[in-house]
Amino acid sequence: KHYIILIMMNPAMSRLFITFIALVNVIPGSHSMKSPKAPKQSKGGKAGKATKGQKGRPQGVIDLDYYTKHANAFVGLNPVSGNGSGFIYRESSLSSMKGETFGNAPDSGGGRNNLCTCECKPSDSGVGCAGHAGINYRYGSLLWVDPLTSSWTGQTQALQQITGATLHFLGTDTRFSPGGPAVYNVACTQQDCEDKFAGVFRQYNEAVSCTAALGEDAADGSSCLSRCGDSGVYKKWLEYCGADTDTSEETGFSGYGV
Repeated sequence: KHYIILIMMNPAMSRLFITFIALVNVIPGSHSMKSPKAPKQSKGGKAGKATKGQKGRPQGVIDLDYYTKHANAFVGLNPVSGNGSGFIYRESSLSSMKGETFGNAPDSGGGRNNLCTCECKPSDSGVGCAGHAGINYRYGSLLWVDPLTSSWTGQTQALQQITGATLHFLGTDTRFSPGGPAVYNVACTQQDCEDKFAGVFRQYNEAVSCTAALGEDAADGSSCLSRCGDSGVYKKWLEYCGADTDTSEETGFSGYGV
């Protein structure tokens, strides 16, 4: 008390005391400073709660059950539609890739036949199919549901034997849906076509059709019945097509009555 009275009687000491009190209240670690309250956190979603569409893997990446359900729907005959496109670069059209000069585009050619899919089998990451397409090539495709576009598409490779050469094709195989219309787009480089020519081809085919298959001439070497023969499950699909009732649900096949 005596110190306080002396300070109050001396103006200089009074000002010094007031300054000391002010510093004590702002210097960190002071015994008289109150700790500030932590700011309130805004309310948010619970940690680890996935939003819709983020749970698990994208559809089609690893989905054996899904591909098993749809594999048989691709089997059958997809009728060829239109002439498609076929540009063959070779000497006879002055468009050879190996000519002294290059710059002429050849005319497009057609003549491709129905798309014949003899059998398809499921896997974790897609459906593997075997069949015939183009003018006369054997193809193997791996179809899947693209996780970025949700479209049925995939890669295809094919082989065609002609006099004096074996042609090798590589490209894409796109289906509008299981059993729906199909578009394949393949290329054969000068080397892949054993120096005979180079070419790029695209063909659209209608949806799988039992009507078209049942109307084929078995003696026609270009028919799907002739090409698939006893391979795969094509003949089982034909039995499905000719049955009195639609067994699509039970067999997984498609094209009944189409």
